[in-house]
Amino acid sequence: FVRVAVRPNWIDQSEVLGYINPINNMFQPGWLASMMLRCRRNPRRLHVCLLDEMHLAPVEQYLAGVLSAIEEEGSGATPRVSLYPVDARPENRDDWSSTLTLPSNLFFVGTVNIDESTRALTDRVVDRGHMIQLSVTVGREHHREPKERLEPRWRVDHKDWAAICSREPDATNHDFLISVAETLQKMRIGMGVRTHIEIERFVSNADGVMEPDDALDVAMLQRLIPKVRGYRRNLAEPLQELLELFRDVGAERCERVMEHWLDETRGDDEYLDGTDP
Repeated sequence: FVRVAVRPNWIDQSEVLGYINPINNMFQPGWLASMMLRCRRNPRRLHVCLLDEMHLAPVEQYLAGVLSAIEEEGSGATPRVSLYPVDARPENRDDWSSTLTLPSNLFFVGTVNIDESTRALTDRVVDRGHMIQLSVTVGREHHREPKERLEPRWRVDHKDWAAICSREPDATNHDFLISVAETLQKMRIGMGVRTHIEIERFVSNADGVMEPDDALDVAMLQRLIPKVRGYRRNLAEPLQELLELFRDVGAERCERVMEHWLDETRGDDEYLDGTDP
């Protein structure tokens, strides 16, 4: 587990992946390149990278290579991240080739605060991950004694973890998701193949853990709701259509979001930013 504090001056990939030092013609690896190498040398372990305040710098710039590699995963090609131009000849190229395979045992988690001082995540970033919103309400739980002791940490072999993960999309909700995509088009919001497949994969992996209706509801809350952005007056009619679609499949969480956005007390000039109230 590695926790990385994102800095506002990350405007390219040099801090993250590395760069060729023009003085000694040596490739200087960034922290992510080093972590990817550790993942490759220790393939049995799951590796998690936490990007703290990931939106302080433009994610699509400092993680451009990683985002492109993630896009290759669904094409059947081996996802690779470029470290430096292939025609460059650094002195330590035997230690650091121009590209690294994106390890299958590397996972990214990013924290984001949503307020007026932060930049919004672009669709390119939102499309490649599940967005989970956490409550900021302060309760009294921290004053209560825990009822049960926390279990000690336990390690899972990457091979064992991969064996229980389903890569096959669940086809049960295919036609429903097509209808949702058509409604989103009326808002000029695209729901690409990647989002469609990842929702179906979420439902597939939730088998035995969640009820199918709940799994679909949660998946859409994480993958679709954050994409809905715009002024209420322009979105009201398709939002009503989405509300009916969500009701038909019992997606109660998404239904409540639609009802909140469609509340008549909300002004037509109010901007909906995709956050779940």
